[in-house]
Amino acid sequence: MAVHKKKHMARTSVLRLLRDSNAVMHCKDNLAFMRPLPDESMQLIVTSPPYNIGKSYEKRSSLDAYVQSQAQVISECVRLLHPQGSICWQVGKHVHKGEVFPLDIVLYHLFKDHGLKLRNRIIWHFEHGLHCSNRLSGRHETILWFTKGD
Repeated sequence: MAVHKKKHMARTSVLRLLRDSNAVMHCKDNLAFMRPLPDESMQLIVTSPPYNIGKSYEKRSSLDAYVQSQAQVISECVRLLHPQGSICWQVGKHVHKGEVFPLDIVLYHLFKDHGLKLRNRIIWHFEHGLHCSNRLSGRHETILWFTKGD
């Protein structure tokens, strides 16, 4: 599992989890983590990438630049995915000048361009979050479940 390294986290690059000696957490850039891994070595990839909303662990960019960076990560994930593997991609929305861009719709074609098959579009509903002043407050995110094979 690759996670974003936050400023307050320890400076170590690998953390061993106490409950499962086989689980290892890497705190590094996703692409730097994935590139040396062997092709088709992952049965399941589950991720919630940054939404390009300017959080402390990401730099806000144009939607086109964001999609281009996500395309690199998705391409690398597809390379790593086993022929019978699954990718679960959890995303929310990107807001620019008051307009909402649902990231599952924006990113869908990147997965399809790699020949992946959408198996389900899962809606995760939650009760917490910030209140919006110019629209209804969104209280859900989408998980796209893709597979390489049948």
